Amino acid sequence: MLRIALVDDHQMVRQSFAHLINLQPNWQVSHEFEGYHDCLEALPLANTHVLLIDISLPEKNGIALLEQVRKHQPNLATLMVSMYEHHHYISSAIELGANGYLSKRGAAEEIITAIKAISQGQNYLSQALSKTLLFAHQKADAFNHLTEREMEIFALLARGFGTKDVAKQTNTMPKTVLSHRANIFQKLRISNQFELMKLALNEGMLDVSELV
Repeated sequence: MLRIALVDDHQMVRQSFAHLINLQPNWQVSHEFEGYHDCLEALPLANTHVLLIDISLPEKNGIALLEQVRKHQPNLATLMVSMYEHHHYISSAIELGANGYLSKRGAAEEIITAIKAISQGQNYLSQALSKTLLFAHQKADAFNHLTEREMEIFALLARGFGTKDVAKQTNTMPKTVLSHRANIFQKLRISNQFELMKLALNEGMLDVSELV
């Protein structure tokens, strides 16, 4: 019998997952937890094989829970199931040792496949999230190709400064700033300053409070 535990603070979500899982031969949802603390307290005695963890939890989030689970029960297969699809969450979970990451948007179609994979010692990442990670790595590689001056100008443009203002702050000519901006756009595969600003916000390189 494959024993599976669920960690999610929404009862309807747990019920939905449990229904799908319990339909499988020799599978059983043995425990359900609402949050960080009740899971950590009961899990050592739960005798489970697979743990499904939501990231958005009361008290502490699922990433913090995953970290503790990996420390104390490193052989337990863990699958993150979350609405959060930003590469930061996916990368953090993988780095901490999660065996899989599944978007809640596709969970109904993929959850059985994902559990089968991680229960057999494999890793699982849905195709859509794989593309998210690939795109993020491509962007990271692109940033590595920016020169120090281009990164400086990128940061100013991202905050909303115009060409003349950037030229003043970097002690260069507006024509030079335009040349750097063209190189930045090409390397990052963007076409305007709005996309540049959006990219900086998405990558955590800029806070809304910094916009001019």
